[in-house]
Amino acid sequence: MFSFFRADPQIVCSDSTGHVTTCCLRPSGLQRLARWPAHDYEAWITAFNCFDKNMVYSGGDDCKLKGWDLRTDPVCQHSMGVCSLQTSPCVQNILCSGSYDENVMIWDTRQMRRPLSEIGIGGGVWRVKWEPKHGHRILTASMHNGAHIIDTKDAHEGHPSVIGHHSKHSSMVYGADWCLLNNQSQSNTASADMSGEKRIITTVLSTTMPYISGKGR
Repeated sequence: MFSFFRADPQIVCSDSTGHVTTCCLRPSGLQRLARWPAHDYEAWITAFNCFDKNMVYSGGDDCKLKGWDLRTDPVCQHSMGVCSLQTSPCVQNILCSGSYDENVMIWDTRQMRRPLSEIGIGGGVWRVKWEPKHGHRILTASMHNGAHIIDTKDAHEGHPSVIGHHSKHSSMVYGADWCLLNNQSQSNTASADMSGEKRIITTVLSTTMPYISGKGR
């Protein structure tokens, strides 16, 4: 898995040997900057900090979430493999992680000894995606437990909550993303499972409790 830092054309990627590699784009092509053994087993995911190109995160099958400014020690809180990471696009220093242990954790990257909050969603969390407009909701692809939308407004108090759950897929869910509409009052999310089936989850973004519905497409 790789992540791209847009402000400066750099790429960080992870591989099945547990290594993390950073590269940059040159006129002559892709140039490797550094490569290091980050995890004992497969490194499933890696991501740049949206606000700091020198900060990189990685998660692996060794149950470790690691933050790299190339000097920091690894952070370990999940009890199984860490397979998804994303920094908040709206709030600096906030990171989300997902794991096979069925938990989503919210982190303050300035203090990573323990997460700000966590929530169990009953399925291995293969992907997490911050909602890019408002920045306080997370969409998950939760493998054998469908897709979830998590509200993190109260995460600093340790109280994130599930406000939407779609469980109509016929197989494990490995992908999910937000689809922004022209209407600012509404966002759509799409998820896909191993059978190739696609579902649309519609969520109303308003001051009232959102509703969630699924339909085949």
